[in-house]
Amino acid sequence: MKKLENQNIEYKQSWHDECLKWICGFANSDGGKIYIGMDDKGNVIGIDNPKDLLEIIPNKIADTMTILPKVNLIKKNRKDVIEIIVDSYFSPVSYKGKYYRRVGATNREVDGNELKKIFDKKYNIDYVDFGMDNIKLNDIDSRVIDIFKENAIRSKRMKKSDLQCSKKDLLEKLNLVNDEGKIKRAAVLLFSKEPQKYFLNSHIKIGYFDKNDADLKFQDEIYGSLITQVDDTMDLLFIKYLKGLIYYKGVQRIDQYPIDRDAFREILVNAIVHKDYSIKNPIQISVYKDKIYIFNVGHFPSKLNTEVALYKKHSSKPYNPTIANVFYKAGFIEGWGRGFEKIMDGVRRNPGNRPKYDIDDEGVMVLYEACKQYKKLLAEDTTQTTTQTATQTTTQTVAQTKEELSSKIIDIIKHNKHVTLKEIAEKLNKSRDGIKYHITKMQKAGKIRHIGKVNDGYWDIIN
Repeated sequence: MKKLENQNIEYKQSWHDECLKWICGFANSDGGKIYIGMDDKGNVIGIDNPKDLLEIIPNKIADTMTILPKVNLIKKNRKDVIEIIVDSYFSPVSYKGKYYRRVGATNREVDGNELKKIFDKKYNIDYVDFGMDNIKLNDIDSRVIDIFKENAIRSKRMKKSDLQCSKKDLLEKLNLVNDEGKIKRAAVLLFSKEPQKYFLNSHIKIGYFDKNDADLKFQDEIYGSLITQVDDTMDLLFIKYLKGLIYYKGVQRIDQYPIDRDAFREILVNAIVHKDYSIKNPIQISVYKDKIYIFNVGHFPSKLNTEVALYKKHSSKPYNPTIANVFYKAGFIEGWGRGFEKIMDGVRRNPGNRPKYDIDDEGVMVLYEACKQYKKLLAEDTTQTTTQTATQTTTQTVAQTKEELSSKIIDIIKHNKHVTLKEIAEKLNKSRDGIKYHITKMQKAGKIRHIGKVNDGYWDIIN
């Protein structure tokens, strides 16, 4: 079976000096192979002067780029073909003073910020790993640190004894302080009180669209640390933007949402972990009555640049390893690339089309269509609207819903001050993360407080 041109394979019918640009592009990416004597569909044409090319090609490469790929003469369908094997080089490679990079099945000249990223990646310097001169420990939000600790203990990714340390020691354990003792950009994004002061692109935008892409009805922006953005975004989506349609199985009432919550959470976390925070564009979520898009100016590893590759079993290689490590310790993500397995678990729970990934130089666009059951209910529904038609109406509905939820939580605490988050979630038929987010808001508002240790304390009603 013929292989098509891709991230690691290029076909050329004949040799010409322009091929050197492709060799440069492979060297600056993940390496690859160029076959001389084959057309762009992988059909073997052969070459007439193989011995001459075996001498010419290595000399031209060495003279123009000072690298030494392997150049082999091979037989394909009884015809001579030149195979050039290019490794990924540890330092950036230029051809005639210009730099090229392999992107999918294309070769691109790069400069400016993109060239800087090549240098940084080649020397293992990630944008988020640079230290910041003007950041002090006081800029790290202790409340967010506590949320991380609670999640890390519950996920069993860190021992409780490892977390009983100072803020500075914890940052060092999480590799968020560089060799010079400076707090890294990643720490600011993850834990600072106002990361958007330093990274204007680190928030998330959500908009609801009605009839078409130009018909924006209302929108919101999620700010704060990356640790809190996940739950904040999920709760806002499922409270304000996504409408649950009701159906019954026997006497059991079921609220059917268009998408699986856990599957979309995995997509959202992927977007945060793989985002390029050097580019000034936020993650954007576009919601329609029967589908949801999420766009991220980020990057997947080159070997995962197709939807087919993503859904196959693969190793985990996040664009921002330092951020991914903290998310892993908090239990937000799984290791070994299991995120896409979890997405498919969600599709099996709510059967429908699996989320579609469109990956290009601009970033990653994911389309998650409503499940079959929701589309069926939507077609039958004549009494329920899928969402409110004005921002004011929606805001009032959300405020009312949150106030009712607060009252129910306080009633539960009145009956049992030692009640756990899990027990509250079960009593109210809500997710634990959603209850945790809402209780945090209640604590900040001075309605309740928790006294004692996380897993061994009690609730006190203040107001």
